[in-house]
Amino acid sequence: MRFLPVNFNAIMVELSGLAETLALLDSLSVSPIFGIEEIIPAARTLMIRFRPAKISAQQLATEISCRDLQARGHA
Repeated sequence: MRFLPVNFNAIMVELSGLAETLALLDSLSVSPIFGIEEIIPAARTLMIRFRPAKISAQQLATEISCRDLQARGHA
């Protein structure tokens, strides 16, 4: 998992493949992180727009990196 800055209120999360991307998308749908405004999925990435006043990019990356991507939830 790699985190890339997009701008002041968006990060790109790069994952190893579609299965991890879908697992993270499911995880964020089932258990949202406060401050996320929008998630734009692609095959190996999620672009996440967030409110910097609610959560920093570093806090967001830390919370996302703790997610279990081995099993998909049911959104």
